Amino acid sequence: MDLTKAEEVDHDLAPTIRICKNGGVERILDIKHVPALLDVVTGVSSKDVIIDPQTGLSTRLYLPKFIDLNEKLPLLIYLHSNGFVTESTFFFPLPQLSQLTGLSRKHCFFIWKL
Repeated sequence: MDLTKAEEVDHDLAPTIRICKNGGVERILDIKHVPALLDVVTGVSSKDVIIDPQTGLSTRLYLPKFIDLNEKLPLLIYLHSNGFVTESTFFFPLPQLSQLTGLSRKHCFFIWKL
């Protein structure tokens, strides 16, 4: 969210974020989005999924390599909460989740709560 000059800043936490009195937040750091990809080492592919279009809540789904498309697999949900305010699940590749998905043969969701 880009802040306009009219919005009053409540907390300036440069160089990471600015928080406005109206609840708006501006991420100052320019962190690039990393696209979903196929991990050639594990054979695990990832896919970005929108959970709620109204709020923009989304996640990255890790899909194990398997042959039977009718096979039902368990779901592992990895929740990362607190401690980070400048990044998201889309800002860097997560090789540990690809490895976990490949070894456990589970669908893995990575949810980064800000």
